[in-house]
Amino acid sequence: DGYVDEVGNTNKRPGLSVFSNLQLSLHIGGLYWWEAKQMAVVVLGNSIWTLNSSGTATKIADNVLSGKYRPTFADNGTTLLIANGGKIVSFDGSAAALLSDSDAPQNVTHVAFHDQYILCNEVGTGRFHYSGVNDPLNWNAIDFATAESRPDDIMAISVAWREILLVGAQSIERWYNDGVTPFSRLEGSYTERGCGAPYSLTEVDNTWAWLDNTRRFVRLEGATPKVISTPFDKLIQGFSIVSDCIGDLIEIDGKNFCVFTFPDANRTLVW
Repeated sequence: DGYVDEVGNTNKRPGLSVFSNLQLSLHIGGLYWWEAKQMAVVVLGNSIWTLNSSGTATKIADNVLSGKYRPTFADNGTTLLIANGGKIVSFDGSAAALLSDSDAPQNVTHVAFHDQYILCNEVGTGRFHYSGVNDPLNWNAIDFATAESRPDDIMAISVAWREILLVGAQSIERWYNDGVTPFSRLEGSYTERGCGAPYSLTEVDNTWAWLDNTRRFVRLEGATPKVISTPFDKLIQGFSIVSDCIGDLIEIDGKNFCVFTFPDANRTLVW
């Protein structure tokens, strides 16, 4: 119920207070703070709401999302894209709608923003697609690349530190914008370790952490995953389901904490 800091002092976990209550029975599936618009975007079931800085909630659209997974978000400042397993939804701050471009991927769980492109996976394949430059509503069916180090479906995509992380069940690849193709795999970046829970992927301390395909939490150091869950490996091995693990990052007094929640097991581990 607390943590030990760098000088050995024990600090109690801070409490929480209610910011907003939508008075609805639906569980919040996803939250995203849209810095450019100064609003939080909330996904409740398959509907979309917004929260302003005062906590006032506004419903934007009902049943616009067609998937069944935890939503992911990516924005270019003016347009926010949301995916949860079906078609991508675009939101301009006032109205939300499914992408109308027939060339846009139809089954997407993860979206990300990199160098004016929106990137997304195509469920059940090793391909990731990209939008037009600074045009998230415009897609071309031939604008895609494939993670080819191993015949592995892309389960998740993350972008940070000018790198693109492509996460598969058995392998991890890191790509970059080469300015020509426009994307290429970084040499020596292939990792022979996959992911057991696509929503466990978390950015922390200039690298990534996730639950791997052996039910261990790892942190990427260069191209090498380092196990960080050793004290809890036996506990995790005993969970019936781990694929539902959700990773988040919180900051307390300038210190980062990775929070990994297992909904089915009703347990949360913090690193």
